[in-house]
Amino acid sequence: MSISKCIKALLLSLILMLVLLIHRVHYRRFRRFLIIVLPLVFNPFKSYSSYLLLLSLLKYMSSVKLKNVRILDVGCGSGFLSVIVAGIGIYTVALDIDERSIANTLINAKINDVYGSMDIVVSNGCMPFREKSFDFVTTNPPYLPCPYISCFKALCCGVNSLILYQLLYSCLSKARKGVLVVLSSLTDLSTLFVKSMYLKSRVRCVNSPLDEICCYEF
Repeated sequence: MSISKCIKALLLSLILMLVLLIHRVHYRRFRRFLIIVLPLVFNPFKSYSSYLLLLSLLKYMSSVKLKNVRILDVGCGSGFLSVIVAGIGIYTVALDIDERSIANTLINAKINDVYGSMDIVVSNGCMPFREKSFDFVTTNPPYLPCPYISCFKALCCGVNSLILYQLLYSCLSKARKGVLVVLSSLTDLSTLFVKSMYLKSRVRCVNSPLDEICCYEF
């Protein structure tokens, strides 16, 4: 390792130590990946949905033989899915509207040495990208039918699921093969599916103490 790389690694380590001291930061290993979750960023280790989406994506990709796969992860949060997928050699674009989440994803990409295999974008939805520019789009969106206010924006999609519908609709045209979305049995699925008319299948489901959470393919 060159001296410049050693210095960069040392500086990054010092920055991470400072962040850990100042804030209450969560971190955990998933296989060989170390994932840090900053305060006010959605914690994937405290939800069923993040694991469900990752496992569903890996299962789905294993059944579809493609070369040079491109994935768009919408609402990347801490970068849990994006970093792991990039770490197994798949080009990934991590997207989020929240700048704190973008910073969190950047930290995890750097410490797991996958920054060269992914891009990180700040955007509200999928509109900046060309149609069919990705093989798969994944998203673990706010899916609970409760008012969409700032303190619950990671969970609530509005009482009429309008936020969820707008997000899904903006992403459908960007995927060549499919869009994988995590939804709850508490979500107004009938209205959403009637509107979208693109539902293909349920990939995988898990039961939580409150609801059934499923990954759907559109």
